[in-house]
Amino acid sequence: MASFQVRPAMHPDLEQLEGLWADIMDEIATTMDPRLRITSHAPQLWRQQVHTWLDDPAAHVLIAEKDSRIIGFMIGLILERPLFYYQQKYGYIAELGVDGHAHVGGVGTALLNPMREWFLAQDIKVVEVAVMHLHPMAQAFWRAKGASEFIDHFWYRLK
Repeated sequence: MASFQVRPAMHPDLEQLEGLWADIMDEIATTMDPRLRITSHAPQLWRQQVHTWLDDPAAHVLIAEKDSRIIGFMIGLILERPLFYYQQKYGYIAELGVDGHAHVGGVGTALLNPMREWFLAQDIKVVEVAVMHLHPMAQAFWRAKGASEFIDHFWYRLK
């Protein structure tokens, strides 16, 4: 049995969720890729966006919680492509964050399983996720779940 619980996020979770997100983003920018640095007001803006998603039927926000502390989260969205694409509606994992200091395994999988069920209940058959090229653990997680590369996303700095 897991030592944590997964449940839908609620508005009272947002302050704690914002802190975890900011910590994860700071760690990514420091240890993996400085291009993902966030501004000082980014956590508040992110919280406002998540606040909106909590009330949006095309969004699903899950958290993993241990001893009343949020140790992980996943945000899924239903998006649509223009009408000329065969696969118009699709799922998108906008965020997956796990507190590396929680020392609990299986959090990502425990979040993905109910997210998968939510997507299927919305008649979504395909899910996309953007994974940092310089984040080998995230790459390995998604490959282990059966995900395959789809589109290369490039960073091009204009001079």
